[in-house]
Amino acid sequence: MKVFRIFILLGLFACGAEKTNNENSSNQEAHDEVDEYVDEFEAEEKPELINEEDLSETNRTDVFSCYVGLYQQQCVMLLNYSYSDIVGDYNVEGFYYYAKHQKKINLSGTYDVGANFYQLTESYKGKTSGYFEFYTDENADQNFWSSDLSEGTKQELKCELLTSYPASVEDISIQTNKYATEHMVNYDPLYEDPQTATDVLNTINIGEDYLAFYYYIISYSQNIGSVSGIAKMQGKSKAVWEDENGFTLNFSLYPDRIEVESVNYEEMTYGGFGVHFGGTYYRI
Repeated sequence: MKVFRIFILLGLFACGAEKTNNENSSNQEAHDEVDEYVDEFEAEEKPELINEEDLSETNRTDVFSCYVGLYQQQCVMLLNYSYSDIVGDYNVEGFYYYAKHQKKINLSGTYDVGANFYQLTESYKGKTSGYFEFYTDENADQNFWSSDLSEGTKQELKCELLTSYPASVEDISIQTNKYATEHMVNYDPLYEDPQTATDVLNTINIGEDYLAFYYYIISYSQNIGSVSGIAKMQGKSKAVWEDENGFTLNFSLYPDRIEVESVNYEEMTYGGFGVHFGGTYYRI
């Protein structure tokens, strides 16, 4: 009888050991499955988290060169960015100037980071005066400026990023200047009194990097020429502008005047017979 009880006890112990081993095996398999899932999750590409430090670092001001409207007048645009409540989009504030008119036109709107797309409303003296919608990628052929967003008022728009500043738009120095010189023009002394014409050169200094300009002249033969552009500063008192044909204007800046020298004049396409860009212009 004792032998029989021993066999029963051994059998019970064996069953208990087998049950424990099975439970341990099941637990190990479960842990293995969890580990495998975690490894796969960590291997997946996850969106980058944005923290407050990242947001402060993205606050910047961009400077654009834009050609606006039917006559493609050139302007310089400054835009400052701050994150909106919609993740990935920015609120945009800034302004733009035409060098010809030298009037500050305010801008506000949004920038869609993923689409590289701007929607801006312009205002002058507190009244809405127009709208910009433009891309900075291969969709730029859809860009336009409009006075009221109706189809009939949409005009061609080209915008190119020139540079970026790690500063607010208020911290970037903008200085407008007007220069002029007066000279004689051709006239018939038998029928006319001596006549003079005034050549004008308007400039906008953007920080220490660019000089936007509008240059208007009347030749001795009374033909008209005009050109606008954004010259790159070379130090604090020199600026250089070159068009796609190689025609170049070199500007030398002084406290009371600006001197202009033209290079490759045979490539000039901005005026009629006798028009020559160059000379000394005094601040007015």
